[in-house]
Amino acid sequence: MSIQRFLAVLALSLGLGACAQPGGPEQQAAGNDPSAWNHQSAPQWQAAGLSTQPRMQALRDAMPDELGHTPEATDWQPVREEHPAGELVDDETVADTPAELLARVADALPENRFLGKDIWEQTRRLLRHDEGHAEGVVLHWGMKDDALAGRDYRLHMKPDDGGWRLIAVDTRLQCRRGISDEGICQ
Repeated sequence: MSIQRFLAVLALSLGLGACAQPGGPEQQAAGNDPSAWNHQSAPQWQAAGLSTQPRMQALRDAMPDELGHTPEATDWQPVREEHPAGELVDDETVADTPAELLARVADALPENRFLGKDIWEQTRRLLRHDEGHAEGVVLHWGMKDDALAGRDYRLHMKPDDGGWRLIAVDTRLQCRRGISDEGICQ
């Protein structure tokens, strides 16, 4: 057997062996936080799945009952006009597609400067309800905060003058220890 053939067979054997072993790359990545992957993800291409935060259910399941509180999300509320996303509503910002508009708004969010430092991840999803309306979400999760696990934004978009325009932005908080009577994370 030539050395080249031997090396090829050895490489193939090692590659197949690594694929067959438990704890391959997918399981190793999930193994970093198994509770986050034990749940169904958001139903794809459905309104019900658009703003679902699967990690919230994992957090609820991991929370001991004796602590006396349950992680939950606040209701959606309109962002204030002075918020960077609120400033884009009804302004002159026009995009060729809802995806481009979603990206512009997501890039303007104040949380971006903390991504990779104090915020673990950002997820973007887009659903076109019909040719006259699209809805997008930007979900932030894994905040280094004892009360706040994440913050989400919901964008309402419609076509206007050959492009897409932002007509409303809502926000909600993902609270680790539940919601106070004032409607904020405790």
